[in-house]
Amino acid sequence: MTAYIADVARWQKGLALTELVKAGFGAVNIKTSHGLTVGEPLYPDQPDDIARAREARAAKLRLCTFHWLDGSASGVEQANVAFSRIKALGGPTGVAHSVDAEEKDLPPTWAIWFDYVNTMQKLLGRPILTYTGDWWWKPRFGSKNAGAITPYLWAAPNDGYVGSYPGDKSPLWKAGYSGWTNLSAMQYAVEPPFGPGVTTTVKVSKTAIRDLNVWKATSGVAW
Repeated sequence: MTAYIADVARWQKGLALTELVKAGFGAVNIKTSHGLTVGEPLYPDQPDDIARAREARAAKLRLCTFHWLDGSASGVEQANVAFSRIKALGGPTGVAHSVDAEEKDLPPTWAIWFDYVNTMQKLLGRPILTYTGDWWWKPRFGSKNAGAITPYLWAAPNDGYVGSYPGDKSPLWKAGYSGWTNLSAMQYAVEPPFGPGVTTTVKVSKTAIRDLNVWKATSGVAW
């Protein structure tokens, strides 16, 4: 069974999560924090992460969270902020987590990423995913063995979005950098959800997980 996840952050303002259920998604990836900041302060009229988590549970969607990592503070400090939000959402049990490493203006150092991942994994008691792209990661940390710290990479295929899910056996699952042989979660498109009865035109980032052991390892529960 392949599982499908959609991102929910400020770009998805106005999206009813029931639309994702109609389109076949089984989980949402909710932004909880950015550096040392909680939520999306530039968009105060948007539902916050707690409201979104409540809406997701009501729609029977599983929860994943993500933290936007930057260079504003240490990895330990940022992990503590993100973990506080995971607890506020009813976690940590049953809530997967990824650290988003793609900041351009104030990018995190290797030490910040390293400390974030190790701290968060200790707090959760299980591994997390790293969301990034070879375009961002390789120029900065390409020779580092990140896969030894967390084996779970969440990214688009190395050549970019493909528009529709290419299948579990696609060669596009290959990553081949920083100790990550393959993607654990493939973000394959950014577009509105499609399906019977879906009416929204709000674009979402669409992700597939072909091995549900990834979900169990990172959330603590079976899909």
